[in-house]
Amino acid sequence: MKSISGISILLFLAVSLMFSPKQSHAKAVISGRVYVSSTVGVPNVLVSDGFSIVQTDENGEYAFESDKKSGIVYISMPSGYMMYENYKTTDTEKIFPPYWHAFNYPNTKNKNEEHNFRLKAVNNTNHIMCFIADAQLCGRQTKDLELYQTHFIPRIKKEAENAGTTPIYSIHLGDEVFDEYWYQYKFNPSTFKAKQTGDGYPMKIFPTMGNHDNDGATPQSDSVDYEAARPYRMALGPEYYSMNIGSIHYVFLDNIVYKNTYTPTASYNTGILGDRDYDTYVTESQMEWLKKDLSYVDKSTPVFLCLHAPLWGVNSKGATYALRARNAGGGTYQICDALKDFEKVEIFSGHRHKYYNCTPSTYPNIYEHTVGCVGGNLYWAGKYSGHVNCSDGAPGGYLVLNIKDKDYEWIWENAEPGEYGTQFRVIDVNTWRQLYNTDPTYAKLPATGHAYNNPNTEFADNTVLLNVFAYDPAWKIEVTENGIKKEAKQCFTQDVYHIITCDIPRRLASTTISDEMASWATHHMFKVVASSPTSTLDIKVTDRFGNVFSRTVTLPIPCTADALQPKNDVQMNVSGIRQAAIVGETATIYTQGSAICVDANKKGQVSIVSLSGETMVKTLNEGHNVFNVNGQGIYIVRANGIIKKLFIK
Repeated sequence: MKSISGISILLFLAVSLMFSPKQSHAKAVISGRVYVSSTVGVPNVLVSDGFSIVQTDENGEYAFESDKKSGIVYISMPSGYMMYENYKTTDTEKIFPPYWHAFNYPNTKNKNEEHNFRLKAVNNTNHIMCFIADAQLCGRQTKDLELYQTHFIPRIKKEAENAGTTPIYSIHLGDEVFDEYWYQYKFNPSTFKAKQTGDGYPMKIFPTMGNHDNDGATPQSDSVDYEAARPYRMALGPEYYSMNIGSIHYVFLDNIVYKNTYTPTASYNTGILGDRDYDTYVTESQMEWLKKDLSYVDKSTPVFLCLHAPLWGVNSKGATYALRARNAGGGTYQICDALKDFEKVEIFSGHRHKYYNCTPSTYPNIYEHTVGCVGGNLYWAGKYSGHVNCSDGAPGGYLVLNIKDKDYEWIWENAEPGEYGTQFRVIDVNTWRQLYNTDPTYAKLPATGHAYNNPNTEFADNTVLLNVFAYDPAWKIEVTENGIKKEAKQCFTQDVYHIITCDIPRRLASTTISDEMASWATHHMFKVVASSPTSTLDIKVTDRFGNVFSRTVTLPIPCTADALQPKNDVQMNVSGIRQAAIVGETATIYTQGSAICVDANKKGQVSIVSLSGETMVKTLNEGHNVFNVNGQGIYIVRANGIIKKLFIK
C-alpha cells in the first residue's frame, strides 16, 4: 500500500511546520488511511488517540497532532464495514478486531507515525449483539476457568450457531479478569485474550474496561488510573471508543477511576501494591472526547452506551436513583445530559453481579440494563452446586439484543448447558420456612451488612414467590388457580436458591462470607398466596415484546437446589425479531403436494408468509404438522427457530 501523500496531509504538515519555531514538532503527526482497497478509501471515518478526533477525507486519509499520551490510535468503525480479514488474519484478530494500533514509538513524543486501517464491506444493518458481564477469570479455587469453559462457552457457541447468516457479535462489559489474583495465578488481560482464542470463542468481542481490569501492581500516584490501565490498553485496546454497526452507534466508556490506595498495615496478595480501590465516574478528558464523538452522530440514531459500573440504581420499591450524581469529570447526570437529545439510548452495565433494568424519570429516552455476571456469583455457587447464579438468584448468563435496522428487542439467556428459555423461578415459601427453621447452617449465616429475610414473619401461609429475572414495569405477570386469577404483588426479598447453592455451602467451608458474595434482596420478586399447600398454579409471564413464558406448578415445591434450578418445563412462545433464534428447538420443514409440513420436536407456533406478504400463524404441535396454503408460489416458513423458503407448484 502506498504511503500517505495526499494534498490534505501535505498542507497539514506545512501549516504545522509554519508555527514551529525550530521547524520541528512539539507533538507528533499521526497520519494514515482507512481503506477497502488501494484505490478505494473510506471517507468520514472518525480517528482518535483518545483526545483528538478527526474525520477521514474523501480519499480515506487523515492526520492530526498527538502527544501519544494514550499509546494508541484507533478508528470508530463505520456502519456497513468490519475490519478486513483474509487467510493471514490470526485467530486472535478474528475474535478481537484490530480497530486500534499501538504507537510504534510511544516514548518519542515528536516522531511522526503512519497507521492505516483496512476494512471490508459487510451487511450488518440487521445483527445480533450479546452482552456479557464480569467473567472475572483468574484460575482460583472457585473453578472459574472450568465453569466458564463448560457452561458459558458451549452456550455462546450455540448462540452463534443459531444466528445463521445474521452477523452476531459480543460486548464484554468489564472485569474480564480479577486484579487481586493477576500475579498469584498469572492471569491478566493478555491471558484473557489468549484464552478466548484457545476456547474457540465463536464471535467478535468488543471489550469494556472494569475495575478488576486494572493492574494492582501500579503504585499509588497522581497518574495511577492511567498507568494501571496500560496492560489492558496494550492487550485489549482503548478504554473508551466508539463504533457503528448497522444503524446503531455504540459508545464505550471507562467509568472506573482506579486509586489503589496503599495502606501500611494491610496485607496484599502476590504482586499487589494497594487496596485496589476506585471511584465510579469518567474523567474530564473522557467527557470531552464523548461530547466530540456524539457531535458526529444524528440525534435519530440509537445510541448504545457500554460501561462497567451502572449509572443508576433501583431501590427496594423499584424507584431509580443516581449512583454517582455529579463530579469534576462525568457522573450520572453529566453523562446522561450528553445523551438527553437522542431519541433512543440504551445503557449496558455490569459490576453489580445481579440483574435489573430501569428508566430514570428525568431522562425518559434512556433505558439502563444492568447485566448479571456470567460467572454468577463469581463462580462460588457453581463450585459448590454446579449451577452458577447471581446474588439475586438470576442464573449466570448474558443479554441478547436482536437488532433490525433501528428496531431491537432483548432477551435474557442463562448459561446453564441445555437449560434454555427460563425467565423466572417459582419458590414455595412453606418449604422455605422448613429449611429456615431446621437447617443448622442457615441459622448461623452471619450478618453481612444486610439482613436475611425471615420467611416466618414476612409471608402468609401458602405464599409462592416468582423471581422474574429480567423484569421491568412493561412486563405482565399472570397467575391463575383453577381458572381464578390470583394477585401477583411485587416484593423485596432474597431468592433462597442462591442461599442454598452459595451462602450455606460457603458457610460450611468457611466462617466468613463477604457482602459481595452473599444473597441480596431484589425487587424483581413477586408473591402470590395460594389457597392451599397443595394447589396447582398456572403461571404466565409476558415480556415487553410479547414473548410469553408459561409454566404449571403443583405445590409443594421442595426447597432444594435440584427442585429450584432452571428446568426445560417452561413453555415459550417467542415472537418478533427473536423468534428465529430459539436454542434447542428444531423442526424439519418441507412440502407434500400443495401443503406445507413441519415435523417439530417441541410445540410452539409456525409462521407462513407468502411472496405477496400474506401471513398465516398457526399452532405448532410436537410431531407431524400439516398446513394447507392457498395457491402456488414461494412461501417463507418459520418454525422453532428454523427458517426455510419453499415453492408450492
